[in-house]
Amino acid sequence: MPQPKLEKPWTRRKLIVELAHSDKSQVRLAEEYGVTQSSVSEFASRHRAEIDVVRADKENEFAGIAIADKANRLATYEDVLRRLTGALEDADLMDEKVANAIGKVLRNVAEELGHLPNRVTLGGEVGVTTNYKINGVEPENLR
Repeated sequence: MPQPKLEKPWTRRKLIVELAHSDKSQVRLAEEYGVTQSSVSEFASRHRAEIDVVRADKENEFAGIAIADKANRLATYEDVLRRLTGALEDADLMDEKVANAIGKVLRNVAEELGHLPNRVTLGGEVGVTTNYKINGVEPENLR
């Protein structure tokens, strides 16, 4: 079954922000989104909590996007980790793919919390002076 027009992620977010911050009527929004006014009204009812969060935090462009919040991302990682370790217990053996996934989750959490040092590789030379070599010219003869 196809996803309803207003529930596509990019459309949903844009409409939530418009409902929270614009002065446009639901009739006008319905025309712009190619749906009926009742569809916009039902959407507004379904997403009332998100619209209120966006309205309350108008300076934050990420307001209402759960994954933009660090605590929510960590909670999601925790849920994934719980499911993965449960899969290991059910299988009663160490599946390599599950073990790798657990390692990735743990690494992502450590990165999220800043517990891993940044890895920077630098190369090249740093010098105070620059030397040029011109073939066929002897510097002593230039004085």
